[in-house]
Amino acid sequence: MTAVECDSARFVNLAHASDGIQPTSLVLTDSDAEPTPLSPTEVLSMPELQNAVAYFGENTDSVRVRTQSERRAALEEHVDALHERAPTPAFEFGGRSFELSVVVG
Repeated sequence: MTAVECDSARFVNLAHASDGIQPTSLVLTDSDAEPTPLSPTEVLSMPELQNAVAYFGENTDSVRVRTQSERRAALEEHVDALHERAPTPAFEFGGRSFELSVVVG
């Protein structure tokens, strides 16, 4: 695992060499919307989400956690399930509000 900080953004890499395959990233961004609280189980059940929350410090606006492409389906299912139960796009954990998305590349 590697992590890089650039101004108010952090980039965490959980992927090994991809050999030309597009990796998947979980993107966590700061939000002012009314959040839905996440439980520790919801956060800890996905390593990518756990790492994103861990690196989402006080002066951080976004965290991008890059992971293996084969993790995309499970990651998308987890994020989609969170969005289905939330009335707004924002979530809260550890006193910080954020939005989640899954991107390829």
